[in-house]
Amino acid sequence: MCYDLIAKQNRKEEKQMSLTNSILSLFEMTDPNITVTGVTKKRCPNGQRIHVVHANLSYQLVKCPHCGHKSLIKNGTHVSHLRLGTLSGGRYEMQLRRQRYQCQHCLKTCGAKTNLVRRNETFTHNVKHQVIVLARDMLTSKEIAKICGISPSSVQRILNANIHLAYRVKQLPPNLCFDEFRSCNHLMSFNCCDAVSHRRL
Repeated sequence: MCYDLIAKQNRKEEKQMSLTNSILSLFEMTDPNITVTGVTKKRCPNGQRIHVVHANLSYQLVKCPHCGHKSLIKNGTHVSHLRLGTLSGGRYEMQLRRQRYQCQHCLKTCGAKTNLVRRNETFTHNVKHQVIVLARDMLTSKEIAKICGISPSSVQRILNANIHLAYRVKQLPPNLCFDEFRSCNHLMSFNCCDAVSHRRL
């Protein structure tokens, strides 16, 4: 009877681990410290349905990042709301419960970190990657925002942060002067120059 209970518990844990690995691999999450506890649905005030992935982030932290002493204790959790990529047009979010720690030596606190997002950000790296891939297909910001489930201003902010200009790329000066004048055959021509150096562009 005891062996049956142990085997049933092991099968339940294997099923839970399989579900966790499937969800993490679906969103290309490689952090081994994240454990998925479930998936729920909720509805926004505008009528949009959101799939919420509930997960925990915890690992054994030995030294305090502030003073370096080995006197850390667990000090509750902090819930972070992260934006995941879209699947078949649906909006997905992650409610990540991060483990908090407190140092008994310097009394400062710190939290568990993950490579899914940068510090103080809510958009995961796969959302940013999806925005960049769609922008390469010459889609507008509104179309990308509709596909990814974010705002057009967020799309523009992600694109501006990931633009890398080529070496020795030509750039316009910050102040320009424009002028139109009548040229050959009574046609109008256009002239532009730098407002500081007066160099014609």
